[in-house]
Amino acid sequence: MLLSLLKYCLFIFLTCLFLFACKEDDEVIIDPQPEDNKEVVTDFYGIPTLKANYSYGNVAVGGGGFVSGIITSPFEKYLIYIRTDTGGAYRWIESTQSWKSLLDFVSSDETSILGIQSIAIDPANPSKVYMAAGLEYLNGGLSYILISNNYGESFDKINVTSKFTFHGNCMERQNSKRPIVDPNSFNILCF
Repeated sequence: MLLSLLKYCLFIFLTCLFLFACKEDDEVIIDPQPEDNKEVVTDFYGIPTLKANYSYGNVAVGGGGFVSGIITSPFEKYLIYIRTDTGGAYRWIESTQSWKSLLDFVSSDETSILGIQSIAIDPANPSKVYMAAGLEYLNGGLSYILISNNYGESFDKINVTSKFTFHGNCMERQNSKRPIVDPNSFNILCF
């Protein structure tokens, strides 16, 4: 079960990397079905290879920090967020083919908010996004749950420091706690 989940996560990550790294005029053929009884070639993890003319390159985010997570919406095309360990969070803007910083409002008294531990998209309302934000070593470990109803254009902040802290730059940042919106009651966020 765990190996299958890891294969799936790796496939999603590589697919996202592939989609963002392809040049616009590249021909992309993704066909996992064998043609004319040809054998489908798979990689070490059992993932079918992509028949394509493409070249890999760096993805320009325009910010700082280690990208510790890619969050996509299964409900809205091109709704993609990335979180970083110390550089905030970003949303993909399809019309400009660029990433938009969502935490430019952060003051020097709240720099710990730039450590994004996790992000969740509300399945009932994709414009609503939740973020667990905090860094243990800045601003006394100040930690917030950030809630936006407009794709991260603005946020309501809930200070949770007295109850628990987040640490977006922890050793396990790439597999940190994953929040989920309760599918039975969309106003409950579970960790």
